[in-house]
Amino acid sequence: WANVERYLIGLKTLGFDTGQSVTPIVPVMTKNDEITLEMTRICRSEGLLVIPVGYPAVPMDAPRLRTCISAIQTAEDIDFAVEVLARAGRETALI
Repeated sequence: WANVERYLIGLKTLGFDTGQSVTPIVPVMTKNDEITLEMTRICRSEGLLVIPVGYPAVPMDAPRLRTCISAIQTAEDIDFAVEVLARAGRETALI
Protein backbone atom coordinates (compact mmCIF):
# COMPACT_ATOMS: atom_id res chain seq x y z
CA TRP A 1 0.00 0.00 0.00
CA ALA A 2 2.96 2.32 0.55
CA ASN A 3 3.81 1.92 -3.15
CA VAL A 4 0.25 2.75 -4.18
CA GLU A 5 0.27 5.83 -1.96
CA ARG A 6 3.66 7.00 -3.31
CA TYR A 7 2.42 6.50 -6.89
CA LEU A 8 -0.92 8.27 -6.38
CA ILE A 9 0.72 11.23 -4.63
CA GLY A 10 3.22 11.52 -7.48
CA LEU A 11 0.53 11.44 -10.17
CA LYS A 12 -1.86 13.78 -8.39
CA THR A 13 0.92 16.28 -7.64
CA LEU A 14 1.55 16.46 -11.39
CA GLY A 15 -2.14 17.06 -12.05
CA PHE A 16 -3.19 13.65 -13.35
CA ASP A 17 -6.76 12.50 -12.82
CA THR A 18 -6.68 9.01 -11.30
CA GLY A 19 -10.41 8.70 -10.88
CA GLN A 20 -11.72 7.20 -7.66
CA SER A 21 -9.03 4.54 -7.46
CA VAL A 22 -8.59 2.87 -4.07
CA THR A 23 -6.87 -0.28 -5.35
CA PRO A 24 -3.42 -1.13 -6.77
CA ILE A 25 -4.99 -0.84 -10.24
CA VAL A 26 -4.65 2.87 -10.92
CA PRO A 27 -6.30 4.51 -13.93
CA VAL A 28 -4.77 7.57 -15.56
CA MET A 29 -7.67 9.36 -17.21
CA THR A 30 -6.67 10.68 -20.65
CA LYS A 31 -9.63 12.65 -22.09
CA ASN A 32 -9.59 11.08 -25.57
CA ASP A 33 -8.39 8.07 -27.54
CA GLU A 34 -5.67 10.04 -29.35
CA ILE A 35 -3.99 11.01 -26.07
CA THR A 36 -4.47 7.49 -24.71
CA LEU A 37 -2.68 5.91 -27.65
CA GLU A 38 0.10 8.50 -27.82
CA MET A 39 0.80 8.23 -24.10
CA THR A 40 0.87 4.44 -24.47
CA ARG A 41 3.42 4.75 -27.28
CA ILE A 42 5.62 7.15 -25.30
CA CYS A 43 5.50 5.11 -22.11
CA ARG A 44 6.25 1.83 -23.83
CA SER A 45 9.12 3.38 -25.80
CA GLU A 46 10.69 4.34 -22.46
CA GLY A 47 10.16 0.90 -20.93
CA LEU A 48 6.98 1.51 -18.94
CA LEU A 49 4.11 -0.90 -19.56
CA VAL A 50 0.72 0.79 -19.54
CA ILE A 51 -2.50 -0.63 -20.97
CA PRO A 52 -4.75 1.63 -23.08
CA VAL A 53 -8.43 1.21 -22.26
CA GLY A 54 -11.19 2.71 -24.37
CA TYR A 55 -14.77 2.17 -25.39
CA PRO A 56 -16.52 -0.32 -25.08
CA ALA A 57 -14.50 -1.44 -22.01
CA VAL A 58 -15.12 1.98 -20.44
CA PRO A 59 -17.62 4.74 -21.29
CA MET A 60 -16.91 6.48 -24.59
CA ASP A 61 -15.99 9.72 -22.82
CA ALA A 62 -13.67 8.09 -20.26
CA PRO A 63 -10.59 6.53 -21.94
CA ARG A 64 -7.64 5.84 -19.70
CA LEU A 65 -4.36 4.10 -19.16
CA ARG A 66 -4.45 1.16 -16.81
CA THR A 67 -1.47 0.92 -14.51
CA CYS A 68 -0.83 -1.56 -11.71
CA ILE A 69 1.31 -1.15 -8.63
CA SER A 70 2.60 -4.04 -6.52
CA ALA A 71 4.74 -4.72 -3.48
CA ILE A 72 7.55 -6.08 -5.66
CA GLN A 73 8.27 -2.63 -7.08
CA THR A 74 10.90 -0.46 -5.44
CA ALA A 75 10.59 3.24 -4.65
CA GLU A 76 12.87 3.81 -7.65
CA ASP A 77 10.48 1.84 -9.87
CA ILE A 78 7.56 3.99 -8.71
CA ASP A 79 9.51 7.19 -9.26
CA PHE A 80 10.52 6.00 -12.75
CA ALA A 81 6.88 5.32 -13.64
CA VAL A 82 5.81 8.76 -12.42
CA GLU A 83 8.65 10.44 -14.35
CA VAL A 84 7.78 8.64 -17.60
CA LEU A 85 4.09 9.45 -17.22
CA ALA A 86 4.99 13.06 -16.50
CA ARG A 87 6.96 13.31 -19.75
CA ALA A 88 4.16 11.62 -21.70
CA GLY A 89 1.53 13.83 -20.06
CA ARG A 90 3.44 16.98 -20.93
CA GLU A 91 4.18 15.82 -24.49
CA THR A 92 0.49 15.20 -25.12
CA ALA A 93 -0.62 18.35 -23.23
CA LEU A 94 -2.65 16.23 -20.82
CA ILE A 95 -0.92 17.95 -17.90
